[in-house]
Amino acid sequence: MDPTTLEQLDARLSRIEAHLSTLTDLVEQVAPKLAIATDVADEWVAERLGGDAMNGRVTAGLDAVVALTDPKVLASLTRLAMQAPDLQPFADLGTRLAPSLSRVSSEAVAPVGAFGLMGALSDPQVQQGLGVVLQLTRALGQSASNLPAKS
Repeated sequence: MDPTTLEQLDARLSRIEAHLSTLTDLVEQVAPKLAIATDVADEWVAERLGGDAMNGRVTAGLDAVVALTDPKVLASLTRLAMQAPDLQPFADLGTRLAPSLSRVSSEAVAPVGAFGLMGALSDPQVQQGLGVVLQLTRALGQSASNLPAKS
């Protein structure tokens, strides 16, 4: 081999050795800091999320994924998704009714007799509410008539 080529090769190897030495020094400086950062992250997770509780959450999450990917569950979810457009009016109604339902459940409700019911029927909002209930009852009756008979 040519002496010039050997000198060039030797120079390059010397530079590589110097870079490796610098890299080794850098790794030795970073390793302890990385260990400290890992310990801090572990402590943060344990304090904020509860170490053992976090393990339970991960396990429960994986169990849920396994259950949700069962072919029967996927088939049911697919059927439900196909019916989603038909169910949207009910979801909208539920969203609109939620504030009223929370008010009714938190307020004291007085009992109503036959005369109170007759008086309430003159209220346009009560009339409209009864119309919705009757439509819903009619739709439920129609759906029930399509169900297979009990054996």
